[in-house]
Formats: sequence, C-alpha cells, structure tokens
Amino acid sequence: MRFPLAVVVLTVHVSLTEHVSSHSLNLQTNFFKDICEVFLHNQSVPIYYFIAGYVFFFGMEMKPAQYARKLRNRVKSLLIPYLIWNLIAILIVAGKSLVRGGEGFYPTAANLLSCFWMYDGQLEGRPVTAPVYPIDLPLWFVRDLMIVVVLTPLLYWAMRHLRHFWVWMLGIVWLLRWQAADPHAPQLITAFFFFSWGGYMSIYKKDMIKEFGRMRTASFIVYPLLGVFCWICASWQPEWFNHLKDLYVLTGLCAAYNFSALLLTHKVLKVSTFLSSASFFIYVSHFLIVAPCMKIVFGLMQPQNVFTITVSYLLSIAFITGLLLAAFWLMQRYTPSVLRVAAGRR
Repeated sequence: MRFPLAVVVLTVHVSLTEHVSSHSLNLQTNFFKDICEVFLHNQSVPIYYFIAGYVFFFGMEMKPAQYARKLRNRVKSLLIPYLIWNLIAILIVAGKSLVRGGEGFYPTAANLLSCFWMYDGQLEGRPVTAPVYPIDLPLWFVRDLMIVVVLTPLLYWAMRHLRHFWVWMLGIVWLLRWQAADPHAPQLITAFFFFSWGGYMSIYKKDMIKEFGRMRTASFIVYPLLGVFCWICASWQPEWFNHLKDLYVLTGLCAAYNFSALLLTHKVLKVSTFLSSASFFIYVSHFLIVAPCMKIVFGLMQPQNVFTITVSYLLSIAFITGLLLAAFWLMQRYTPSVLRVAAGRR
C-alpha cells in the first residue's frame, strides 16, 4: 500500500495554480483543486500513521531495552532523513538566491531553525499562510510521528489499561479537532489517534485483514458515496465538509485495506519490493522537484483547453514519479550507502 499512498500525496502537491493563467483555465484549476481536496487530501497520512503504529508495537512489551532499540531505529529511519531533506530544501533556497545575485536569502539562526519545525517563510523573506509545516512540507508527517514515538510508553500504558476505550476516546477527540485554536493540534491529534489505533491492533494481535474484512462490502459502497457527498458539500454546504471528510477518511482506511487484500488474494497484483522500498524516498523528496518538473511539462505542452490541461496534469504526476523512481534505482545500484542514510533504510 505504501507506494500508491506516496503517489497520492505527490498528486495533492501537483498544483496548477502557478501554471494556468487565463480565466477559463482557472476554472479547470479549481476543478482539479476540488478533486484533490475531496478525494485525495488527507487520505494517505492517516493510513501511514496506522501502519507505523502497528509495526512499532508488533511483538512489543515496552521493556526499556526494547524501547531504546526502537528509538535507535527511528533515529535512523525518521530523524536523520528528516534533517537531511529539510537541509536539502534550505540549500535549494540558497541556490535560487545565488542565481539572483544573493537576494532573497536570510539565513539567521531563527529562520534556519524554523525550517526544521514550522517554516514561517522568513528564510526567503516571504509570508507563509499556514506556518505549521517544515520547509520540506510533507515532512510534517515525520515530525509528528517522531513526537508520538517518543511518547509510546504512555500510549502503551493507556492501551494496556484502557484497551479499545483509549482508541475510541482519541477517535472522538479527532472528530472534534477542528475546534482547536492551535493549528498544529489537528495534526498531532491525527498522529496520536491513527498511531494508537494501529498499535492497539498490534498489541492485541488483531488480524487487520480479518477485522476490516467484516466491513468490506460496506466500505466499498459507503466510501465512494461519501466522496460524492463531500464533493457536493465542498461547494454547497462547506460547513458540513470537514465532518463528512472525516468519515470519508475513516472509511477510506477500511476500503484501502480491503481493496489491497482483494487484489493480493486473487493474485491480480503482487507485492513489489522495489516500489515498496521507494515509497518513503518519493514521499520525502517529491515536494522539492514538483515546481520545476511541472514547469517543464507545461512549457512543453502549452495547454490551452480542458483536454490538454488534463493531459498536462497527469503527465506531471507520471513524470515526477518516474523521475524519482529512476533516481531511487540509480542510487540503489551505485550509491547504496548514501540512499540508506537519506531514505532511512536499515
């Protein structure tokens, strides 16, 4: 599941706003924006958290030695790549500034530190509408996952003593997270809820395929219907949108597991170790090359109507994905030690 989920995140970040200028095409830009917001946005990260929680607590008894070993592993798989890719993003900003003769780069200590937590745009001297992401935007998932991992002894205690009630309580808080005043709070709540949910199923040895399989037919029916309702509410009843979208995300997790299990058990698809291994690399690196890659595609295509803009959009996604897969393959073959560090591979 990890590879298609990474491509979904990439797709969300392929924005047409900067590449379409005329009014008629801006209508198409809004169309693609609505598609991403409703059907793709926030779909992958909850599943990633769920998987991370399941894997972290697998066979875990929360003994000090186990916890220390898990933390050492997460330093390699999360912290070091997090620092590396944010640093690469800073170097890209510095390189752009150098091309402009040194303008638009303000590397003060505060500006540099914000890049690794919540980037405020001051490194480039520009305002950021929602400063709740690191400079390599998708890495907010890694940032919050590291926070949750550090606090896993508390989560383990809660799940052992409160069992499924802990997950239900976090689920209710997650549904109410939009009321929080702190913009970072909804992100953290999402991390704690889905990580705990996955951890609970791992601690109590729940078979995910069996558990979700009970709702397979319902998820296949409800998931697309909720998507359509969300799309309608996005324009007509925006005050309902967040609540319906939450239900859509929950059913999406169930549907994703059931659909994957269906494809594998019927041997329609088989697990690709290459694509699975490349998924994290695609996730952490794609945001840094989206803009230049789209500039190339749109410069070649020069879209002037609905058909060509649709083709350009899809080609951009395919071009970026293919480019990153090629880079991953080359690094795997010729610089495996560099890839091991940059992609957090153990």
